[in-house]
Amino acid sequence: MKSFCVLNKPLNKKTGEALGSAAVAAFGCKTGFLHDGSDRSAAVASYLAKGVKSAGAVAISFGCINESAIPFLAQHFGLSCAFFVGRAQLVSVYNSLGKPLSVCEEEKISSLVLSQDKDKKRGGEMIYINPSDSYLKALADTAQNLEDICAGVESQNKSIKNMLCSVLNLLGGAVGSKPRFFVSNSGFCVSACDECGRKLTHEELLNICCAEALKKGSELSVAFSAPDFLDDIAAEHGVRLERSFDGGKELWQSDGLFLVAKLLRLMAEQGKGLSSFYNTLPPVNHRRKNIVIEKDICQIADSISCDEVITDDSRGVFVRMKQGSVLVTPYRNSPKVCMEILAANSEIADELEIEMCKQLTT
Repeated sequence: MKSFCVLNKPLNKKTGEALGSAAVAAFGCKTGFLHDGSDRSAAVASYLAKGVKSAGAVAISFGCINESAIPFLAQHFGLSCAFFVGRAQLVSVYNSLGKPLSVCEEEKISSLVLSQDKDKKRGGEMIYINPSDSYLKALADTAQNLEDICAGVESQNKSIKNMLCSVLNLLGGAVGSKPRFFVSNSGFCVSACDECGRKLTHEELLNICCAEALKKGSELSVAFSAPDFLDDIAAEHGVRLERSFDGGKELWQSDGLFLVAKLLRLMAEQGKGLSSFYNTLPPVNHRRKNIVIEKDICQIADSISCDEVITDDSRGVFVRMKQGSVLVTPYRNSPKVCMEILAANSEIADELEIEMCKQLTT
């Protein structure tokens, strides 16, 4: 879930610079800035960057690029944190690992905006970098060799479509009709239509890559919402599988473009279509439901009757039952929570959904 900086005041030049300066105090001296390409978003990003520079730190402006690129940029350029300015000038914030801020980190940076020393410091620097070439190279390194691979890519973000088509063409592949990948405007989410015309969700595509990584003996970290059969695969191949509220550490687990590149590589390496990979996975019913509740995370964890419960007191509650598992994640600054249910089939998922809604709302 994305992390937004909420200041309870208009994000103009003054508050933008104050927020940039606060980021230096909260996270460190090297901050990256991206925006969605609109003039207003670019202006807000420049306010933030000026605030970093005035605090004596380094501000790196990456210009217009998909938000999902932040984990790569954070890793490649050694960022302390990163800001993305999107629609309606909403500012989303990421830490040095390219992960959304925790609630505590959000509160820290928001409070620092009001308490920052307004005196400007020397030594600040503004750097402008076009990261497209390094981003394309990293995607190509992930895909490696795509000879005899044909696939289609669709996205409302033309830069994303062009980037992935370039990967295909550079590595000996071809742009075709099936399988066809659909990438969201931000780059975070991917769905696909396989060779048989079957629709695959982002979670199913991610499960394919996770399963294949474990089969090759790679240790992996996954989100609590990942299916239980990954634990069985890890045990079978003697590798370690961790679960966390932050999800995985691989770029293909957080950036949809890298996920597409990884899937293309698997297809090329094993000479199999997307449909063949999907057919090797056990059936799982994965669904999401938003509900409004008055309880906080600690109260939710204490009130659920289950076989196992794990919580970090801010990012969510993971519940394991005999019928399946449930991940409850709070929305930022909202009484709503997102409930993700995993079960063997839709009937069991229905039962689990009814039971969890009852426990959460009473």
